[in-house]
Amino acid sequence: MVLKIVGNFTCEDATETLKKAEGLLGTNPGMNVLANFSRSPNLILDRETRRIIQKGAPKFEFQKVALIGVSPVTRMIAKVILVILGKVKESHFFETEEEAITWLKGTIEK
Repeated sequence: MVLKIVGNFTCEDATETLKKAEGLLGTNPGMNVLANFSRSPNLILDRETRRIIQKGAPKFEFQKVALIGVSPVTRMIAKVILVILGKVKESHFFETEEEAITWLKGTIEK
């Protein structure tokens, strides 16, 4: 599953993203996720948006998460969300989409 964040990420975006993810991940447990933040490098999530993600995301069963285009601030937010999801060990940050896809396919170790 590829998640591309563009600009701000609001409560409405979080709710809609979780609905779409439920459709994809509900029928494909164990899927990998590529989260691309390159068009939203300084993402800031307000408290309500974080609450929606915290409440809805833990039910998803996915293998690995690759994150690209992340600023230091966004990296901190992403790490908090990954801790909530219990996916810190299965997640890595990459500079390019090619590196991320290669890792997700299991052809390189991180």
